[in-house]
Amino acid sequence: MASLGELLQATFLLGFDSFLAGLAIGPIVSSWSARAWLVGLFGLCDGVATLLGAAGPHLVPEPPAAALYLLGVVLAILAARRSRAWLYAMPILFSLDNLAAAGPASDAPALAVSSAAMAALGLALGAFGRHAASWFVASAAPI
Repeated sequence: MASLGELLQATFLLGFDSFLAGLAIGPIVSSWSARAWLVGLFGLCDGVATLLGAAGPHLVPEPPAAALYLLGVVLAILAARRSRAWLYAMPILFSLDNLAAAGPASDAPALAVSSAAMAALGLALGAFGRHAASWFVASAAPI
């Protein structure tokens, strides 16, 4: 069993990618129900990936963080241009770090809750940024 400090560090580090993904896709997703689904998916995928990583032998190499984030940006662009269904692939993609970390199964619930909370915060801030930017543009328009 990991100490409380190690658990808090793991929940922050392994959930921070969900925050960044939520921040990136927050302006794209306009429906609160779609945001709620995404929050749940980020938590579920990170929790399941942690359980799978703990259950199996550690054969999965840790993916390079830059490649994951780049692929996430590509998915967000595809989602914005073609179909928003691509957004639902992001929680799966961003759970690979939890799979590779191979943490203890007892940490899975905390990691799932942390990931969902960070995704919710990122989505909310991204949505706020969208509204704030549109308000700023409207208020700066010449009369």
